[in-house]
Amino acid sequence: MDAMKKVLLILFVIASVAKQSHSQTNVYHPFPDSNAVWINEKVTCLDWQSNPPCISSMDYHLYYYFLKGDTTVGTNVYHKIYRIDSSAVASMGGFLGGIREDANRKIFLTDFSTAEKLLYDFSSTNIGDTIVRSSYLCFGIISSIDSVQLDNGQWRKRYTTTACGWPSQISYVIEGIGSNYDLIQGPNSGEYVSWSLRCFHQNNSLVYIYDTASTASCYMNYL
Repeated sequence: MDAMKKVLLILFVIASVAKQSHSQTNVYHPFPDSNAVWINEKVTCLDWQSNPPCISSMDYHLYYYFLKGDTTVGTNVYHKIYRIDSSAVASMGGFLGGIREDANRKIFLTDFSTAEKLLYDFSSTNIGDTIVRSSYLCFGIISSIDSVQLDNGQWRKRYTTTACGWPSQISYVIEGIGSNYDLIQGPNSGEYVSWSLRCFHQNNSLVYIYDTASTASCYMNYL
């Protein structure tokens, strides 16, 4: 194969990959309604002002969100969401409430004792729009939009914003998965507590690894 044919082949492969990613990100990917697990980590730090941040940790553990079962309230169908700690993986405790997505691509969370709250808003996702308006996640205005390839080969839209209260931190929201910090919490729940996503499972498959430095926990059978 001469040099020109090699160049043409490379350009064809690049164009094919670009076309595939564009077609996949042009289709909206809704939030899961069953058989989904988010594996996260929580770190409690002694000093957030250190450089790098949290150079000394006084508490560290994994925790998991998962969906199991549905319930109907009025005309709304909610998917039951649980949260369990790594020290109690055999327990079905930690019931948080229900999560649902409406026809306008808005995701709501309720504990069934108070009014539901907006968790994510994918109804308008242009640069300058606010993707999250809830008291749970403190993310603001979309500053850029790109795509990310998941571990199952799919491409998803990824929205970049600045984490509320931490201007130097960049946060991401991925269609059909949520925040790179935590599904529900923001980047921090207090001065010394940080939450972050490690990986996401759907339909019993590992779909996405965010923290590639800590992948061992993503392959364990937790539930």
